[in-house]
Amino acid sequence: MTTKEFILEHRKKLSKILKDNRPLRIAALTIHKDIAKRIFVEGGDAAGGDIGRYDTIRELYVTPAVSPKKFPTKGKTGRSKFNDGKPHKTGYFKSYKDYRQRIGRKVDKVNLVLTGQLQSDFASGIVQLSPHSWASEVKNKHNKDKIDGNEERFTGKSGGIFSPTKEERKKFVKVINEEITKILTADA
Repeated sequence: MTTKEFILEHRKKLSKILKDNRPLRIAALTIHKDIAKRIFVEGGDAAGGDIGRYDTIRELYVTPAVSPKKFPTKGKTGRSKFNDGKPHKTGYFKSYKDYRQRIGRKVDKVNLVLTGQLQSDFASGIVQLSPHSWASEVKNKHNKDKIDGNEERFTGKSGGIFSPTKEERKKFVKVINEEITKILTADA
């Protein structure tokens, strides 16, 4: 292969990279999946630690209609009716951690999964803005509010949970480099 042929072949390959940016797409999809797993399965924040612990102090009343798992409506006393005979419309729990335990959710550390709606919305929320730009987003405004609220509550800042960790950023660059290398070293 002559130098001219080599240059022409690599210009075609570079043009292909610039046109559809497959390396960026693969890296973005890979890291988005890793971020979702870290948050919703492992309970990890963007700093590499745990998101947090569930509240064990504040009492909680929950309407069964909004719970992913039904429970009997009972008051703090354990009775299903008030003194006047009217039925309770909510269930009493000692704390949010107690509520999660009673409906069968994990409580060892925060994983932001209660109904699965936020997890599903986030996991499917990687969008291509252009061949050279990808973003993680949620479609449901209520889930955006959940993200903002949890970021503030557990980390005190935006991006404290849903941003990539240092390791995820390194993996992102590694995946891009591997994909570019595959394209450049492939036979034409």
